[in-house]
Amino acid sequence: MWQKIKSFTDKLMGQKLSGADLQDDEFQLSAVALMVHAARIDGFYSAEEARVMHRQIQKHFDISEEEATLLIKDADNAERDAIDLYKFTRKLNDELDNDGRKEIVRMLWKIVLADNEITPFEDNLIWRVSELLGVSTNDRIALREAVKASL
Repeated sequence: MWQKIKSFTDKLMGQKLSGADLQDDEFQLSAVALMVHAARIDGFYSAEEARVMHRQIQKHFDISEEEATLLIKDADNAERDAIDLYKFTRKLNDELDNDGRKEIVRMLWKIVLADNEITPFEDNLIWRVSELLGVSTNDRIALREAVKASL
């Protein structure tokens, strides 16, 4: 189990993982469910948000386009059935260190900023997710600014 945690964290920090390393783990579904929620929380799921999310999933989980599409579909169903965000953030907290949790927040900012606009709903969601993940306000804001600067 520790090896899987280390492997996932290494991946989030830029090292490659094979898709098989994470294939059966719930944290992959949890991370993507949060991404799906972020992409649609403002009531408009733009093509650019979908494209950025798809690319983030392929890159960070080292999976094919088809696998990413299936994962998004599964995460969409899980997100629609969820009562709250805790189900997803709890799993991520269990599996990731602080740097890994900050990487999740960074990916959420990338998706939210794909349309170059942050709505109050999107901002509030990332605030709540950050709080549940234990990512500080300073880190959340720094991550937002870093993503903005990279666009």
